[in-house]
Amino acid sequence: MQNTRILHLFGRCASHARNPLRSFFRSSTLAVNGLFFRFARTQDVIYEHLRRRYPVYLLLLLLQLAFTHYFELAINVSDSLPGTLYVIQKGTQPIKGGYAAFCYQSDFLYHPGSHFLKRVAGQAGDLVTARGNKYHVNGKFVGEARKTTRSGFAIEPLAHTGIIPAGRYYMMADNPYSLDSRYAVVGLVASSQIIGAAYRVF
Repeated sequence: MQNTRILHLFGRCASHARNPLRSFFRSSTLAVNGLFFRFARTQDVIYEHLRRRYPVYLLLLLLQLAFTHYFELAINVSDSLPGTLYVIQKGTQPIKGGYAAFCYQSDFLYHPGSHFLKRVAGQAGDLVTARGNKYHVNGKFVGEARKTTRSGFAIEPLAHTGIIPAGRYYMMADNPYSLDSRYAVVGLVASSQIIGAAYRVF
């Protein structure tokens, strides 16, 4: 009789223990079903939206491809030039006084192929002169070459003086420590290095 009572009590305890588990699994199943239903509805909404608006997105994609074919956005992260955002018109040669982006050829301080953004201070036919380490283009001061960089690395000044040959540009920036044509590692930039003329946005 005592054993029967113990088994009966055990059965009641087990029954109470199973009820919360059933409730838990039932609520979990409902939650999963609800998430799946909402996900399916979201997919339907996205599909319907794309079905109706795909011509617009296709046009935007084509415009984006056309823009990146002819233009490039450049963010100025240095203090060499004023402004933050520039638009580069690919394949166009710059004009004197304007901005230009070009590929850096040396491995001094930067990786070869790095994109530089500078101002065009001289072009073919202009006269480059040096008085000490101070450079002038057609008599206008365009920068002083320092013997070392801000990091302490020795750097050679531009050796070329005289008329800028055809297909070459003298590039400069406003910062006195800018790495530009006053140094041999940049030198007179060839037209083949030019990515394009650049225009300041802001």
